[in-house]
Amino acid sequence: MSLALVLMACSSSSLSQTIQASKSEALVNTEVGQDVVVTGSRPVIIKGKVRRCTPQAGDPLDRVKVSGSADTRGWEAGVHRYMAIVPRGDKFAWVRDADQITGPAFWQRVGILMENYRFRGMAQDSLMCVGGTTTYPYAFAGFRREFDAVPYRGKRLRFTLWVATRAAGRIVTWLGSRSRSGLRDGGNTDYGNFRGDHLWTPILLETGPIDEKADRISYGFNLQGSGDLWVYRPTFEVVEDYVGDGTDRIVFGKGS
Repeated sequence: MSLALVLMACSSSSLSQTIQASKSEALVNTEVGQDVVVTGSRPVIIKGKVRRCTPQAGDPLDRVKVSGSADTRGWEAGVHRYMAIVPRGDKFAWVRDADQITGPAFWQRVGILMENYRFRGMAQDSLMCVGGTTTYPYAFAGFRREFDAVPYRGKRLRFTLWVATRAAGRIVTWLGSRSRSGLRDGGNTDYGNFRGDHLWTPILLETGPIDEKADRISYGFNLQGSGDLWVYRPTFEVVEDYVGDGTDRIVFGKGS
């Protein structure tokens, strides 16, 4: 399928409504550039600047040992392998990434040179973040959900989120389905140029109907290089009212 990327102008009320950042859960304050202030949480944007990623106290994934070296001989050298933190029994483990299916509720931590990154998993305030301190070109880290595609075959899917960044190397988001032979539906923003400093910006990705041969759904986001990425209310849903030609969509835009 073709992938349509639309860079929105200063506002998109329909996009904001789709993302559903309701005032009962978040205040959209246009005076500070689409800040999202979550009740009971320290603001991510302070005086117009995005703060650094801070881990959530007590997150058990922070206790997983992630180590390596600064070896720069190439993609496959040392820790320059795509790694993931996933459940193993009643604990969690840092393992070589193999597109592990861990269910629709678990956020895997994924990346290369992950010891250079800080993470904050989703808590009650629906905020997540990734912060990095390396400029090595192959380094990245982020969050991913991967789960069985069978219940979603023939349906159209949507992934929406708000993002805010500080000096970010580059931000990538994705939504898609796969089979053993590769990508079946969807795509990502890997070819985009979303980097640097951004106040709260909504992103929408849609794909489908999901191929009947798809065996897994994957969606998520990552930070490539250094900087900080904050994410608010990442939401996955089935699009019940879609009428169109099946073209995939990726839309960036500021909320109004």
